Amino acid sequence: MNNEFSEVVKNSGVFTENILLTLNAVFGPTFIDALELLDKKSINEVISSTSNRRLYQVRGTSGINYIILPNTWRCSCPAFVQNTMLNSESITCKHVLATKLIEVFDHASSSSTDTDNPYVKRQNISEETYIQMVAHMD
Repeated sequence: MNNEFSEVVKNSGVFTENILLTLNAVFGPTFIDALELLDKKSINEVISSTSNRRLYQVRGTSGINYIILPNTWRCSCPAFVQNTMLNSESITCKHVLATKLIEVFDHASSSSTDTDNPYVKRQNISEETYIQMVAHMD
């Protein structure tokens, strides 16, 4: 998904109708919910100032912040555990999908400044705070 999607975004600068329809067909309502999280600017990329390790903190519609590690498709939200892991009702949750879309935007723009990606806020934190956030994912 990322390579083709990134190329289209890079070449056209927009999501084509065909890509949007394909993503909607694959992810269903989860895709629409992920787009709403982007529109609400609910995503914060947290970066350790020492190691440069990253995680995403996504504010759900309930107001609770959920943690997503960038190289995984795992989220700390209850919907992920229930609908993805236990029941296999969906591929992923809206929080993970929203962060994957952020990564596609970043890859397409080949930049990591928050002025280039209006959908994510970036924040530097200490390594200790990063480790505490990861340790308390569940």
